[in-house]
Amino acid sequence: MDPRITFRAVVLGIVALAGPLARAHGPAIDPAISEQLLVRITPDATLAGFLARLESLVPGVTAGDTDLASRRIYRIDLPPGTDTGAVESLLLASFVNPDPNTPDPNRPLVWVEQNYTAQAAEGRTGTVYVSFEAPDAALRFAQQFASDMLGLATAQQHARGAGVSVAVIDTGVDPAHPVLAGRVRDDGFNFVTDTSDTSDAADGIDNDNDGLTDEAAGHGTFVAGLIALVAPEATILPVVALDDEGHGDNLLVAKAIFYAIDHGADVINVSLGSTYDSQAVEDAVNEAESLGVLVVAAAGNADQNLDEYWEYPANHSPAIGVAAVDPNDLKAPFSNYTDRLALSAPGVGRILPDGTLDPNLAILGPVPGGGYGIWSGTSLATAFVSGAAALLRQQIPDDPAAPDCIPDANLGDEILAVLESTAVPIDARNPQYAGQLGAGRLDVAAAVSAAPPPPRPGDLNNDGLVDLADLSLMLNAFGSVHSCADLDGSGTVDLPDLATLLAAFGT
Repeated sequence: MDPRITFRAVVLGIVALAGPLARAHGPAIDPAISEQLLVRITPDATLAGFLARLESLVPGVTAGDTDLASRRIYRIDLPPGTDTGAVESLLLASFVNPDPNTPDPNRPLVWVEQNYTAQAAEGRTGTVYVSFEAPDAALRFAQQFASDMLGLATAQQHARGAGVSVAVIDTGVDPAHPVLAGRVRDDGFNFVTDTSDTSDAADGIDNDNDGLTDEAAGHGTFVAGLIALVAPEATILPVVALDDEGHGDNLLVAKAIFYAIDHGADVINVSLGSTYDSQAVEDAVNEAESLGVLVVAAAGNADQNLDEYWEYPANHSPAIGVAAVDPNDLKAPFSNYTDRLALSAPGVGRILPDGTLDPNLAILGPVPGGGYGIWSGTSLATAFVSGAAALLRQQIPDDPAAPDCIPDANLGDEILAVLESTAVPIDARNPQYAGQLGAGRLDVAAAVSAAPPPPRPGDLNNDGLVDLADLSLMLNAFGSVHSCADLDGSGTVDLPDLATLLAAFGT
């Protein structure tokens, strides 16, 4: 029986943190937020001291957001009507220290930038959401073309992502969906509402007055479902940085990445982008890399050469930038491209002559409420790569000789090297984009086969035994994050991890 396809006129609204400032590249897409600056304070300075000096020049200035005080990053709110660009220029000229190795009490800032609005990777191109209703929808999801194209059945014979946590920075995740039930961590956070409610909910209101209601609702659930399709035993940490219309800003994205780092995520999926090179986001990506945490980011859907039309954080060198291809390994018509991208992955199915998507050859994923849908975009390609990274993260252990068996800072590079070296070459199929779609199309089966088998649960030092040496490592790591002793992917080494080790003791 042919599935019943119900079309919803929903445009994915998650695109960019864009704007025409000094760090921006290419055309401005999204506007700056008036009267908001982001700053990072030098280690020798204080927020109070900086504000006092700035207030003498700009009366009425306040610290509007201090959530990232641990990183000394703050949002500064200017009085209504203030020329934001002029204040930024003033701070750049007189407050930013050009030599971070030489403290200067007169220059208390590491950097300053305007805060820009954000959206998700599909929003710019108006990708249409298609509801997929069929009695066998769950089976079709599991057996979709991308599963065979990526070799998931073969890969999952070797690794399934056990003990790995993937943060999904997006609109939220529906934890009750059958695809995700029991896999979604309960310690995520919603930075849009400043609550712990990370459900992928819609409010039924066209909050941005664009004629579309809740156009991004379901995006995070869909992305999380594709990650689970690839790595079914990985946990999902939902971190909300975009509302149900798909809007956020640079600070929200940076806070979400830092939150994922602090809560033990091994892989961070960022299916959103910006044409503005935010230093706050860049700092977050760099910190993740220093801890061996992989950040996987969408290339964006403007069909643009990213040498001229930049997209971040996919263009941040530490991030794994992902382009999208179709079932024939041809560049998706919408996918951006550049020689700085790492990989390509399936992001669109077959497009029928009338311009609609063929439900029999499509990217399927879960949507809130237990249903399924068809979507296309580099967001989806990014999710497949994040899932593959989770499998390899299970296979490539942390350094047992390091304190608390923490991951090596080069771990992300090791995993990326495996993904790139095993990718399917696609330049010959895409001569116009040769060298600009990454190392090739993701091959999960080949990547997993090229990596060592995963250590058995509890074998923290990877010597083939679960014994006192492993117990000692776990006890030393108890309560820590980013540790090989986190056996259940909860983000923290705790009692369930100890129970798992003890159950395997002596094997």
